[in-house]
Amino acid sequence: MKRYLGLKGFFGTVMGFFLAVALCGLYGWLGPGSLHDKYMLVLWMIAPVWLIFLVFALLFSSVKKLVFYYGMGNLIAYLLLWYVRNMMQ
Repeated sequence: MKRYLGLKGFFGTVMGFFLAVALCGLYGWLGPGSLHDKYMLVLWMIAPVWLIFLVFALLFSSVKKLVFYYGMGNLIAYLLLWYVRNMMQ
């Protein structure tokens, strides 16, 4: 289990960052109020959400599962973000 801790940390850091950015962006577009009113809140939300994804990455039993689930999460989150941005403009 400790053998792949570095890989889990790496993928959790990189993929977790992009997932946190996408989810915070979705909150920015879909949350209450306008995006202009809460852009600083969204900016400051990225770090704690990123940290949560990094911690949860270390709990996966294998690196393959981590990459699959975080990859699918990123794909879904960015597709939703793209869709919401195009519908809101």
